[in-house]
Amino acid sequence: MTSFDFDRLTRKELMKRIGDISQVAGVTQSTVHDGEGYGVRICDVKTASGLRFTVLPDRCMDIFDMSYKGIPLSPISKTGLKNPESYNSQGFNWLRQFYCGLLTTCGLDHVGPPTSERGLHGFASNTRAKDVSVEQTWQGEVFTMRISGTIKQATMFGENIELRRTISLNHLADWVEIEDQVTNLAFQPQKIELLYHVNFGFPLLDTCSEMILPTTSVVPRDCIAQQNLKSSEQVSPPQCGYQEQVYFHQANESATVELGISNPELGLKFSYQYENQSLPCITQWNQFGAGDYVLGLESGTAYPASEADPTPAYSRLVLAPFETKTIKLKFKVEELPC
Repeated sequence: MTSFDFDRLTRKELMKRIGDISQVAGVTQSTVHDGEGYGVRICDVKTASGLRFTVLPDRCMDIFDMSYKGIPLSPISKTGLKNPESYNSQGFNWLRQFYCGLLTTCGLDHVGPPTSERGLHGFASNTRAKDVSVEQTWQGEVFTMRISGTIKQATMFGENIELRRTISLNHLADWVEIEDQVTNLAFQPQKIELLYHVNFGFPLLDTCSEMILPTTSVVPRDCIAQQNLKSSEQVSPPQCGYQEQVYFHQANESATVELGISNPELGLKFSYQYENQSLPCITQWNQFGAGDYVLGLESGTAYPASEADPTPAYSRLVLAPFETKTIKLKFKVEELPC
């Protein structure tokens, strides 16, 4: 891939050549004014490396689309972007809001299938953030960008959970860091279920793609997954009538876990890393259907499973009153050697 090496320029040398840093990097804020996404705030981010993505403050500060040098890394589903007011929390209606994107947050106290009190994957991804701020400033030779906001899930006589999310990078970055601080603001212990529904799409996702999935044990969710266990890490072409296959993994004992895919034909690897102890549960979602072509490699404090589903053993996360749990993830694009 042909690109200009911006990191060889000092701040002064760069600014001699451009009128404003927004020519090569920055955050642009706007609002959707049409269709089912009407009223949704968006933060479009770009860097000099060719990384571009969109943050959605009104959808849990999640990341909508991401691309690198014009190549899409994440999928967009047929639903497209919808505002949170369209959300119906009952049953599987969550799927009518599921645009896929790079990151959809599930939680904050439920990430699994529907129950009598919770819909599929919980409320988080359809919650507007408050106290949203965008900071862009030079720090020495580096132009830093930081987007932050707070999501709250609370009910009278029930839970009171706060998620404070900060998304950070700089003008040279081919990476992005996410820091989440989850706090139990109630006066009783609170179960926390948080799942990072990270999705990979075409053309990064293709039949030549190789999964990065360093795990020691895997449990198929159902008989369909069991039947395809031996080929579970092979990406198939889009198929009509494809039935999703879900696998619950346990990571190896390394301190840091890396999940992602590489595509040797594109010459790209895209992955994310986090501390093993912070997110002990890994879910692999193979959805290789025609028109619904996506791979999910999802890290979480819990598995998106029902009580009847088999999963590896894990310790559930419970926060004491006013206790905070910090979780950090780092997404990175790498160009593979020819």
